Amino acid sequence: MTTNGYAIRGSGRHNEAQIACNYCRELWRKQSVMSNAYVTLWTKARCAWLRRVRDSGPLFVLFGGPHISLPSMAHVNVGDTVFPVWVAEGQLRVIARMQVGRLITLAEYASEYLRLGSLPVGPVDPGFAQQHPELGHRAPFGCIDQVAIASEGTPFNFERSIAPEDLPLLRFGPRPGKEKALTGLQDGRLATSLSFQGHVRRASEQTRKILAAVCVNS
Repeated sequence: MTTNGYAIRGSGRHNEAQIACNYCRELWRKQSVMSNAYVTLWTKARCAWLRRVRDSGPLFVLFGGPHISLPSMAHVNVGDTVFPVWVAEGQLRVIARMQVGRLITLAEYASEYLRLGSLPVGPVDPGFAQQHPELGHRAPFGCIDQVAIASEGTPFNFERSIAPEDLPLLRFGPRPGKEKALTGLQDGRLATSLSFQGHVRRASEQTRKILAAVCVNS
């Protein structure tokens, strides 16, 4: 006899537990295959401010919006991985890694996580983050239409960078087969951040592995 493709040998709670365990492993495997990795650009000003308020993570939340200054995360799903990056001294620096565990509205975030009750409709007051430095990266800013909450996030590191020889291997695009290399590469250095501006960029599988390795090994 089979259930959901798994053979039942004998009967009893042990077999039921084994079936459930196998089924969960299969779901996890499918989710791992289907999930995507993305890169989002943090500005030098934002990185400088986070350092100034001594926010070292771990990465708990990311915000998405309708404008270039805060790109949309509409295509990001639960289970996906997002890597905030910034460009400094010709290097692509990987700040942290976050797996998305929940996608909610700004109103839900303000009520459940900041315990503010509500925020005014429209763009968040630019002074809000300055008034609440203790929140660090958790302080909302700009026009936000989606909030991604982490199921897992790493501490911040503003100095770790992709090796120069790996930069030409990075590929980004909406789907496999449509991925392109970075623009602005010159002698192993990244002359511009244009490849990342205004978009939360989907990474190829090889790029995901390179980004993840940087987070693990440094």
